[in-house]
Amino acid sequence: MFNEAFAKPRFRPAINIGCLMDVSTGSYETGIHGESILNGGMGSFTGICARPNNFKTALAIYMMAMVRRGFHEAHGIAYDTEGTLNPYSRLKAASRGCPHLQEIDWLEDQQFAFTDLSQFTGDTFFDMFRKTVDAKYANEKQYLRTTPFLDGAGKQRLALYPSAALIDSFSKFQVAAVQAMYEKNLIGESGANTVDMMNGKAKNQMLNQVPLLCARTGTYMVMTELLSDQINMELYPTDKRNLSYMKKDTVLKGVSGGFYSLPNNVWMITSNKPLQTKDKTPEYPWDNATAMEGDTDLVAITVVNLRGKNGLSGFPIELIVSQSEGILASLSEFHFCKEMDRFGFGGNVQNYFMELLPEVTLSRTKVRKKLAEEPKLERAVNITAELLQLHQYLRVYEPSNLLCSAKVLYEDLKAMGYNWDQILSDTRGYWVFEEDEVVHPKKFLSTMDLLKMRLGSYVPFWFSKEEKAAIKPNPNLPK
Repeated sequence: MFNEAFAKPRFRPAINIGCLMDVSTGSYETGIHGESILNGGMGSFTGICARPNNFKTALAIYMMAMVRRGFHEAHGIAYDTEGTLNPYSRLKAASRGCPHLQEIDWLEDQQFAFTDLSQFTGDTFFDMFRKTVDAKYANEKQYLRTTPFLDGAGKQRLALYPSAALIDSFSKFQVAAVQAMYEKNLIGESGANTVDMMNGKAKNQMLNQVPLLCARTGTYMVMTELLSDQINMELYPTDKRNLSYMKKDTVLKGVSGGFYSLPNNVWMITSNKPLQTKDKTPEYPWDNATAMEGDTDLVAITVVNLRGKNGLSGFPIELIVSQSEGILASLSEFHFCKEMDRFGFGGNVQNYFMELLPEVTLSRTKVRKKLAEEPKLERAVNITAELLQLHQYLRVYEPSNLLCSAKVLYEDLKAMGYNWDQILSDTRGYWVFEEDEVVHPKKFLSTMDLLKMRLGSYVPFWFSKEEKAAIKPNPNLPK
């Protein structure tokens, strides 16, 4: 009855961004070829909050870069409300490790725009932004692409080609009417007393438009916000946290109430600390020659998803940031496995290897450089980290022997005839549109696919007939 009267919403898949933020924010869906695709990562509307100097912008820039990694034709824009952002150098740093991104001259790139408060007040920027992306809604057939996800009838779902936008920060977002009040009144004059009220009202009006705007135009919006203390004057204070996993007596500064309920995910950076050894040298130096005492370039930040609309909330994730290079996704994944009882590691404490790539020996002082220079190692670490997260987060799964250790996965697939050199060299774990497959040289293969390959319930769809015929049943499984 209702299905005949109401149209289904446009499909808005999450964009895989890696760096431990995909598995916990989504779920696997079956694709047109029987592959398992993770619909998780960056949703239509993302918030990132923290106190000052806690790498909010670094995380936001990383997300913007990952949109372009998967969708080469995507356009993006960054609006700086504070007058301190240099996105070009940050995007260049975030591009390391991705051949396509490394080719982009971000300063001259026609698909990326940058502006700030010196050019546009917040309301003027948003009005122009809305009119620009609304062109996609008016001409949606031009922007529709084919995803690997299926609808209820078994057909591939269509989605609008993504656009990315960053407002850094929404806390300092200011409208023209407020600027006019500042110009007409001296500091301390009563004529400016209603500034915060007026700006707050305008922000609320804008924020209420964002979900609809993102939904109908294929826009992926990221906003950063400042976290501050809330002074409680009550004699017997009550817990007034706006989101369950926020720290008590904290509040997002200069945002309306809608910000706590509208985004798909709200990531809060709760702390940061230099990632150093007891001798005050970097935990993961580039190499021994550059390891200096007192070097604080590497920082470990703790990130908690306050609001996981399609996944888990409240789980702390430790990410590694380089103050000179930005978010280090592969090193973060490696560190995650190492700290979790060395999951997927072989060898000893000083000299070890990833069980999915045993021929590459590692040590604390060499792993950072090797991750940057050896794509197979980067891929092995990515699969291992996702496998560990599946062990942590996957509460209900079938069959009961689906999950296994990294060592068992490696040995069983090898015994079945799979080539790990091919898996690590020629595959990627993030989904793209069917029309874009030709520009991505590596084939899609998710961590869940690998688990199902071990059980014999899936063979990569892109295998040739000869490759498929060479695969044997797993000799280590009970018959």
